[in-house]
Amino acid sequence: MIPCVFTTGSDTALLRASCDVCDVPIMEYRASWTTYVDVKLRAGIRYLESVIYRSHSLMMWLDGNDSIVVRHALEIAKRWKEFGGGIVISAEARCWPDAELAEKYPPAKAPRFLNAGGFIGKAADLLKAMREVEKLADWDDQLAWTQWYLQDPKRLTIDHDRRIFSCVGDGPEALNADTCVLHWNGKAAGREAFWDGFVKGFNDARKAKTIQ
Repeated sequence: MIPCVFTTGSDTALLRASCDVCDVPIMEYRASWTTYVDVKLRAGIRYLESVIYRSHSLMMWLDGNDSIVVRHALEIAKRWKEFGGGIVISAEARCWPDAELAEKYPPAKAPRFLNAGGFIGKAADLLKAMREVEKLADWDDQLAWTQWYLQDPKRLTIDHDRRIFSCVGDGPEALNADTCVLHWNGKAAGREAFWDGFVKGFNDARKAKTIQ
């Protein structure tokens, strides 16, 4: 089962390039910017509804403007299966946008709180979850995901170990994690420089393999 990224954004060049390198199919949908809820939830739901019966059954949402895929599609699928096959969502160190909700989270290792910039699961499961989350949404999609999760924490698995997703804004540990997707959430600096180094390393490894 190969994951397929669905995303929107105005500056997705690095994400598209990284998906190409890592053999991850990517499907971009267009949505005029209004609010995070309109673009990422409402427009995302409509897009999933239009492709769910003819697309990959394993789908991964990534923020298009500030995410880079760094592991092959098969490795992403393998790690997702190790979580048990449900919905897995990214983790971050701060409880945003409502810090007062932090005390309502179940005890867990850091990074403890969910980040809505990356999640993965079967397409039908994601569509069902996004429809339920949208009903709770007012002005912020991450707040709505948090509220939905806190109603029943068993409905989501937060990727505390950064096995699939890592939020670079958490610091050097997040950037150096053994992960599959790096998310420069909050437009943390260094995305372009990292990509240049990643591509060079990839090309050097490919050349070495060819020589051998």
